[in-house]
Amino acid sequence: MRDLLFRTDLWNHRHVFIPQAAINAFPEEIKCWDEQQQPWQHGFFVIHFAGAWAHVKEEDPTGLLMRKYDRDTIW
Repeated sequence: MRDLLFRTDLWNHRHVFIPQAAINAFPEEIKCWDEQQQPWQHGFFVIHFAGAWAHVKEEDPTGLLMRKYDRDTIW
């Protein structure tokens, strides 16, 4: 977060515009990305599974993604 705030290209007057993937990233399976179209990558702040039910056609889509990305997350 500190590094993002120090990037001057993100500032617009008194506001900072941070790319969605930097603070609330969706994985490849859930394509709810902003205009930068950047999915979650190892090292991003948050991986977000909202909408898994609509994008992943499995009996337990959120559970499936939680198990898939378990080794990549820090609790």
